[in-house]
Amino acid sequence: MKTLLIASLFLFVQSLLLGQYNPDAGLIIPFSENATVTTSSGTNKAFITDRNKNSFWESENPLPENYIKRNDLNPFKTQTLYTTTQNINYAVDGDINTKITIKPQPLVIRFKKPHYFHFLSVKYNAGQAVNMIIGFGDDSEKTIVLKPENSYRLQKIPVNKLVRYIKLQCDKPYNLFEIAGLDTAPTEFVLLDFNQPKPVGQLLIRALNDDKVSGIEVLGGNNLASLKKLFTINPTAIPLIPYLLDAQKEMRYVKVVFHLPIRDYYKVKLWELDVYDYYGLYGAPYKARASKQTYGKSFGINAFWGWGYNVYSDRIPQDKGPRAFNKLCTLVRNYHRLDWDIKTPDQTPAYNNMNGANGTATLPRFNWDREYSDWQKAGFAIDAAILFNNNLFPDTLWKIPYREGLNLGKSFTTHFVKNKKLISQIEVGNEPWGYNTATYQQILSGFADGAHQISKVTILPCALQAYDPHPDANNYIKQYLAKSNLHKIDGLNTHIYNYIFDKDGIFTAINPEDPRAEIWSVNNLQRYRNANMPGKDIYVTEFGYDSDGGGETCTHSVCLSEKVQAIYAIRSALILQRLGVKQLYWYYFANVAYNSFLHNRSGLTGSSKTGFKEKKSFYAFKKLFVELKDFRFEKVLSENQYLYAYQFTDDSNNKKIVAWIPTYHNHFKHRWVIIPATADINDAEPVTSDPSVQIKGNRLFLSGVPVVLKIIKKNRR
Repeated sequence: MKTLLIASLFLFVQSLLLGQYNPDAGLIIPFSENATVTTSSGTNKAFITDRNKNSFWESENPLPENYIKRNDLNPFKTQTLYTTTQNINYAVDGDINTKITIKPQPLVIRFKKPHYFHFLSVKYNAGQAVNMIIGFGDDSEKTIVLKPENSYRLQKIPVNKLVRYIKLQCDKPYNLFEIAGLDTAPTEFVLLDFNQPKPVGQLLIRALNDDKVSGIEVLGGNNLASLKKLFTINPTAIPLIPYLLDAQKEMRYVKVVFHLPIRDYYKVKLWELDVYDYYGLYGAPYKARASKQTYGKSFGINAFWGWGYNVYSDRIPQDKGPRAFNKLCTLVRNYHRLDWDIKTPDQTPAYNNMNGANGTATLPRFNWDREYSDWQKAGFAIDAAILFNNNLFPDTLWKIPYREGLNLGKSFTTHFVKNKKLISQIEVGNEPWGYNTATYQQILSGFADGAHQISKVTILPCALQAYDPHPDANNYIKQYLAKSNLHKIDGLNTHIYNYIFDKDGIFTAINPEDPRAEIWSVNNLQRYRNANMPGKDIYVTEFGYDSDGGGETCTHSVCLSEKVQAIYAIRSALILQRLGVKQLYWYYFANVAYNSFLHNRSGLTGSSKTGFKEKKSFYAFKKLFVELKDFRFEKVLSENQYLYAYQFTDDSNNKKIVAWIPTYHNHFKHRWVIIPATADINDAEPVTSDPSVQIKGNRLFLSGVPVVLKIIKKNRR
């Protein structure tokens, strides 16, 4: 009876939690979303702050005539004018459809002091020619004949000089609709008013135009009359770019000013302007909690059948393949291609046939068991990421997705988990981001139901993110997880690469401590998890950096040096531990033997072409594994721009600290720092080659290289 009551209570709590389902719970709402938006002109201003970087506001074209109505571009509207005859207000009101009638005597318009104009504009209606005499600042004059046949047409008169006066002469009455002048290159602007000061620290902006735009400035402050320039934007940068301010600043207003060329019909666009605090769209991290499992049980690598040798792993030399990598981790993730098992989802996988050397339904004589068995013998717990996408296994093949997913889940789990005991964890999909999302939801539900009918094996969804509702990759969590299947999965899964677009729109690597680094998107998954599926874990099944090394060069834009890859890798792994990630898998075990492009140089070794020559990152992870294998994250000692220091503990209450300076350049420049722990440091071990570590009490001569403080002696006071 007691067990029944507990089960009933659990189901009741689950139903309450599902009733509070919020598919957007991971999102951080930018200050800009609730701001009042003012623009100099144009349409669709709501698109500026809709978080969709593919929609845009577009200005009017200031030229040839829209500038006339603007006080900031047409000084005839705002400056004091001295005239010789009648009131000319309707001729300088910025409206080219209002008019005054000029009697047949000269009309002189004089400025208080000479004023520079690029050009003048005039619209009139006259039965005979009107002479327009322009008096310049150098006392010269120029006469322009305004012909009757050009009546009602706005005339542009180039000037590019200081103007003292303008005189109009005609022997008969005529109508003057407007006289105006452009005194500066045209501008357009977007102004956000947050209605009260906000702590602005990060702005995400897409302002793609072209090189004819002479400049784009971003201003901010609390007084509209004295906004300060925050930074400038490259008008030709294509993507959405995150701009991090030097320091978080309280400001009520953010203004983007576009400087246009002096060209007719030229407009500008602003695609997106999202304003956040220092932590940006990932938000501030939760307070760190002690981990329940050791680093040794948390870290793994991504690999593939044959480990780059294209033969079964039991035919690979004993110091290569899985037996090379079991020195630095105990977890391995395999891309288990579904198209290697079945041709269509309605087939029942004939996994038992593999034992008789008959292969699968699509690959004769192929045997997953043989491969997985060797990985297991090497000491690995195996995560099978079932790989399907529209290139390999199109979503149109699924006719009854739930039922087909159910049968696949039963078959896969029965063979690989229950009978063979080879697989410890299953991911339903890797990155099926081109799939119809409703189809994927049904596949996931069916597979999870089928698998859990057979075993309690961990079931994870494909890799998703909870911070961007309009991603290019179509990987937003709301699209792939439904309220109805959250209770069927055992955690959330994501892929993380700390690459951003710089100010020139170039894709580049960034240090993991930077608040713009994607590693902090774990925060968004935690918010989603806490709202919709509390108590479940978060997994990062891919993270990595590309670099030189291993006998191969790295030449694409995100490439790092071999040593920087090593220290960024270790720092990322430690931060993921601090963020409470249950398992984290480096991508990839080795470089891919193709040309240098994104992710092909992220290996811990070179490719097969180099004989899998080990990189510095390989040795760094190996050293970290030796140092922390039996230790689990305990607490944050320091996490600021000067020092990161995390404390780890083991079951015997021994303590270790890993410390580093969160550098984004000058990684190997040292400075003295104080480790904030009540301890004496007797020894320290850098994870990669670094000058010998100097220690003075609890002071350490530190750089961007993480250092494991191996012996902590408690002070006696």
